[in-house]
Amino acid sequence: MVIGILDHSHQKQLITIGLPNHIKKNKNNSNSTNGFFYFINNKNQIFLWEYEIDTTNPEHITNTKLIYEGKKGELTLPKILENFSNRKLTELKKLPVFEMTCGEDYPVDETLLPLFKRKLLSYIFQKYSIDSLKKIEI
Repeated sequence: MVIGILDHSHQKQLITIGLPNHIKKNKNNSNSTNGFFYFINNKNQIFLWEYEIDTTNPEHITNTKLIYEGKKGELTLPKILENFSNRKLTELKKLPVFEMTCGEDYPVDETLLPLFKRKLLSYIFQKYSIDSLKKIEI
């Protein structure tokens, strides 16, 4: 799905972001206002963010925090979450983890992260009503 257009020196490029329907963990809790999403770039580098959607704000501000950036190597997603997240293990077992994809090589912070956040919000709000969103309480 095309989600953005990058305009550099009058040359427009389409940015294609994969649907975040690749829920890697805790699919039943995908209506949570908090969770994780990650992206693996073409250099096999993984970026893992924690997100929290503020549903009390009419603009549904989504706060993100990068909790891991580095070579994937031998690390599995559960190991990265256990070692780098401040969440308790009981929380990690309940929070959803979305995989984000992009076939092109763009800057992560300046370009992809805002698009990933927008895509994630779009997915959640199209699938669930605001009233049915829940915060995972442990």
